[in-house]
Amino acid sequence: MMLRTCLVLLCIVSVSRAQHTIRFACTAPGSGSCTLSVVATGSPQDRAATSSVKPGDAAIVLPAKVLTLDLSNRRLKQLPVNAFHQLLPLEQLLLQGNELQQFDGATVAPASSLKLLNISTNGALSEVRWEPLSDLRSLETVDLTGNRLERLFVTRTMKVLRARANRATTIETDPNNFLFALERAELAGNAFRDLAGLGRFARLTHLDLSNNRLETVDFGTFRHMRSLTELLLRSNRLFTVETGPGPSIDHPLLDVVDLTGNYLTALPSANVTGIASVQRLHLEGNGLVQVELHEELLNWPRLKSITLARNDWSCEVAERLLAALAKRPTIAIAGDAAEPAKCSQPGQVRRGKLCCRVAREQYLVDRLIHTRKELYLGKLDAFEEVGPTAGPGVTPEVVGLASVQPDTLKEAMRQALFIISKQRLEKKELEATNQQLTRTLEQERTKNRQNLEEAANGKTSATTDQRGELQTALERAQAEVKSLKAQLARCTSSVHSRTGQTVIVQ
Repeated sequence: MMLRTCLVLLCIVSVSRAQHTIRFACTAPGSGSCTLSVVATGSPQDRAATSSVKPGDAAIVLPAKVLTLDLSNRRLKQLPVNAFHQLLPLEQLLLQGNELQQFDGATVAPASSLKLLNISTNGALSEVRWEPLSDLRSLETVDLTGNRLERLFVTRTMKVLRARANRATTIETDPNNFLFALERAELAGNAFRDLAGLGRFARLTHLDLSNNRLETVDFGTFRHMRSLTELLLRSNRLFTVETGPGPSIDHPLLDVVDLTGNYLTALPSANVTGIASVQRLHLEGNGLVQVELHEELLNWPRLKSITLARNDWSCEVAERLLAALAKRPTIAIAGDAAEPAKCSQPGQVRRGKLCCRVAREQYLVDRLIHTRKELYLGKLDAFEEVGPTAGPGVTPEVVGLASVQPDTLKEAMRQALFIISKQRLEKKELEATNQQLTRTLEQERTKNRQNLEEAANGKTSATTDQRGELQTALERAQAEVKSLKAQLARCTSSVHSRTGQTVIVQ
């Protein structure tokens, strides 16, 4: 019977108090969907209408001040407009396990006391009208797990967002608010490619972005999240991580950073300064070949454990890493399994707790590296493999996915990653050398400029002194001439009668 699918739940209430009746209209038993309507049953007419529910329909009679309304697993396909506006005291609305294709936040009254909204596992739910939820001042928890949502929304009061297993690529907020209460964001199993929008949630304590499509992560995004305790980034497509420029980062409560199962090949120390206060660091299952953490780990005061298994270490790097960790015996190291004694990857040998490679054949596989990235992004139907004997000018053989030997491809990929990592490090060294030469050249230019200015100043000073001396001599000569003229003015002249000479008489 239909009553087996749409259950009847009756709540015993006082006759003198108003009631609400939720009616379900369902299609044929065993198939189809149900819709609901909410009516007040405080008047005789409403009570009469309620009593006339036909066999095969289902109804829930609720007290006016119901706090929790459980409408889960009732095959609901749509909700009427303003469906729950009469239930102002409602604190928990459970709609999980239905067949809703869209949800309008306006079904809940703006003045509602709603704290928890659960619309998870409505498999076809792809659209939510979020804006009306911003008016709910008590809303703290929203569960959207297991739907098809491409866009998520965080209100000012929301503390917990559960949105696992959706198709979300963006997370939005009310543009009129700058302070948010969000503490826990469960976003695993979505399609996020970047962290845009997450930096504004300064109160986050738990952030789960596992199984997304992240290719790079900037730990500077979490700079202001001082209460962050868990950062889960496992099983993404991370090729690089970094810490952008800015103020120093301190997470005094950071417990776990999980980078398991990504495609990291090199881990420079400068790139991970943003997580230096972590207690448990998970790095297993990457393609790590080289790291610069072996000395920096000694300066991570809170580190208690690190996982390093299933990577592609160079033995030289592995030995340095283990030697550095040995100086901190309080750090627990999880390496490759001791049994079996042989390493699982061809060409690897055991060094302490890690499997590594002693020597590598280096050949150019740039095209393979590009193909590897595209392959894991799910964008190719075929790819090109460059053999170990291929050289410049050799056209690589194009093969389909079906004909590829997984072990061969995997080994070639790891070799390629080693080449790329080494080239990146060499590039970094060349850039550093270039910067040093640039600074030296600039210093020399500055020094030459100063010398020229000093020489010019010295010449100007000498010229000024010489001019002053000449001016003084001229003034002295003019004074003497003036004096002689004055004396001459006081003298008379006469001609000697015998000699004919002019005699000046003062």
